[in-house]
Amino acid sequence: MGSAASSEGGTPRSGASGEPDRGAVVRAFYDLVRSEPERALGLLADTLAAGERGSLLSAWRSLTDVLVERVEPRDDGTVLVVVRMTPAHGTPLRVTQLLGLDEGPQSRISRARLLSVRAVS
Repeated sequence: MGSAASSEGGTPRSGASGEPDRGAVVRAFYDLVRSEPERALGLLADTLAAGERGSLLSAWRSLTDVLVERVEPRDDGTVLVVVRMTPAHGTPLRVTQLLGLDEGPQSRISRARLLSVRAVS
């Protein structure tokens, strides 16, 4: 995660300003989706995961691989992310999303817009 340090609550921070590093938060989220799905839920705002926690955990646990290919923080505060996800019994997918994060000391992903999903080999 580069030079980002983690705060007590687990939100990655940039070294200089202490502000949440949006790109590092997104990378940490996908690292946790792969390795510790329950903890990944902690990086989603309650409103984003409301009523979907079980479905999200089930979907994330069915993945055999999650590879972050690109993370691009944007000037408008969003983060463009491209992730390759491989389901246990299916074709690998390249998912492109635009994510928005809460502001504040415990930055969490609060908005997600799916831009594309493509099967890849």
